[in-house]
Amino acid sequence: MKHVGEKSAGGNKTDAPEASGMRTEFYSSVSQILQTARSNVYRAINFAMVEAHWKIVYGIQVN
Repeated sequence: MKHVGEKSAGGNKTDAPEASGMRTEFYSSVSQILQTARSNVYRAINFAMVEAHWKIVYGIQVN
């Protein structure tokens, strides 16, 4: 079984330009998904920290 980019017996590369473009598109897509996830995590942590500080400050004043 040949893998992408592996040379066949005749020496021709099996990785067609379309496959290379598809791979680049796939990696770009994965990169964008991870960047979005990272941004969402940052926002969620920031919100949790602001909420915690708010509860600490106003919790102390109320009690």
